[in-house]
Amino acid sequence: TTHTETQTDTDNQTMHHVIDSLNKRPTAVRKDLVQLFQKVYEGFKRHDEGFKGHYQ
Repeated sequence: TTHTETQTDTDNQTMHHVIDSLNKRPTAVRKDLVQLFQKVYEGFKRHDEGFKGHYQ
């Protein structure tokens, strides 16, 4: 695996951990936070894929 793939795996595990801990919070807060996190995460993924594509 490349460094980037390993980093992505680590990031994914971190995201799952964060979402799991958010899921234990009160519902209203959780929904907002999870949505915010998913938006941020999707933005990072898109940026990462663009970055990878640029350097291949």
